[in-house]
Amino acid sequence: MKKQSGCPMDGNMGVSVVGERGQIVIPKDFRDALKLEAGTKVVLFQHGDGPLMIVPMENMQEMMSRMATKFQKLAILTKE
Repeated sequence: MKKQSGCPMDGNMGVSVVGERGQIVIPKDFRDALKLEAGTKVVLFQHGDGPLMIVPMENMQEMMSRMATKFQKLAILTKE
């Protein structure tokens, strides 16, 4: 998948169709870029009516761990 930069609209785009059972297929370029294989767990979230985010569970866990560490450091700094 070609990486883009600059304007947010320069990002990658793909199209999927929602099937009868509510399933969607993530296009191969996206699956390859995110290293998604059959059985990979993903986290779906949306804030308000914003875009739907799909994040591999492993990436989300790592991100949350990093955020927790940063919040702990911030709490220590604000107590001083």
